[in-house]
Amino acid sequence: MPFITEEIYTHLAEEYESITISKWPEYKSEYNDEKSEEEMNFVIEGIKAIRNVRAEINVPPSKKAKLMVYSSDEATEAFVKGKAYIEKLAYANEVVFLDSKEELPGNLVSAVSKGGEFFMPLLDLVDKEKEMERLNKEKEKLIAEIDRVNKKLSNDKFVSKAPAQVVAEEKEIGIKYEAMLEAVINRIKSLN
Repeated sequence: MPFITEEIYTHLAEEYESITISKWPEYKSEYNDEKSEEEMNFVIEGIKAIRNVRAEINVPPSKKAKLMVYSSDEATEAFVKGKAYIEKLAYANEVVFLDSKEELPGNLVSAVSKGGEFFMPLLDLVDKEKEMERLNKEKEKLIAEIDRVNKKLSNDKFVSKAPAQVVAEEKEIGIKYEAMLEAVINRIKSLN
């Protein structure tokens, strides 16, 4: 919509009558605001962490929940200033700032990011029965994968014939699956 750009430009710049004949803008170091940039990075990282957790537990964007924020001293101001962005982009119907973690109720989902931790009531986000069913299926699948990796690594023929890199990758996969299983088991415990 070039006509709108032209109209805005004529009100902002007095040097030229039209944007089409004006000089290309030059960088001015006084426009650089590192503090605002750092604050916005805290907000962006927080929103990403919240959205990732919501995606992991299959929460649709339309389902909003209360969001509790516990942040470091350096990030508190950024999260307070970015509250509107957090509400809109992290799908929160309310954002509450905490002074300590002792204020937290039970049965929460947490997201950790640079500068803070975000907590959401799990039962506001998911149907408990469906989530338990999904987590139990995930648990069974991970146990089967861990068993497969362990069988592969305990097979002397595989270990002796496979390149060292492939064996190392299988070990890493096994460690990753065990960490995922532990997280699933913790989620199951938190729902009970």
